[in-house]
Amino acid sequence: FLRDRTRWSPTARGASRPGPSSSIIPSARNGGLIDAELLVLAHAVPTAAAAAMALGVCLESVFKSLVMDASCSEGVIARTGGERRVSARAVSRLLGVSGLSFTSATRVLDVTGYPAGGVPPFGFPTRLRVAIDDAVWSHDVIYCGGGRPECLIRIAPAALVRASGGIVGAISLQGRTSR
Repeated sequence: FLRDRTRWSPTARGASRPGPSSSIIPSARNGGLIDAELLVLAHAVPTAAAAAMALGVCLESVFKSLVMDASCSEGVIARTGGERRVSARAVSRLLGVSGLSFTSATRVLDVTGYPAGGVPPFGFPTRLRVAIDDAVWSHDVIYCGGGRPECLIRIAPAALVRASGGIVGAISLQGRTSR
């Protein structure tokens, strides 16, 4: 529950205005609460670069969610910061899945329940396998999608790993932009 004890949903009426920020976010994963802050911006920030610019933070502290499909029809999310490019081979090794490929914006919505450019780190309709780049540990705080293109979540790396059930490993190729 949010601080005002109302349940936030990306499809709820007025969801784009849950308040200037909230420091408690619901966790379906463990039935508890997540220590994170929901930031509602005045405009959409569909890319890591746009989010970093709007927040005035370094690009590498904004972690994007890249949705992939596995050959077993399982959804996979790879999270990495800034302009880092995700290695499908590294994600495959880390999670023990094969046949990974990046998916379309339509499939992102189908798999996660959220639009591309706003995929949060948790709160999916089904359990997804999550790989998080080990660069997450080089930040005290990171920013992720908040469920809508104008929302972001501010969260500590350890809280992100706990809340998402993600596995941390070297999954990115630094220096090249991901799609």
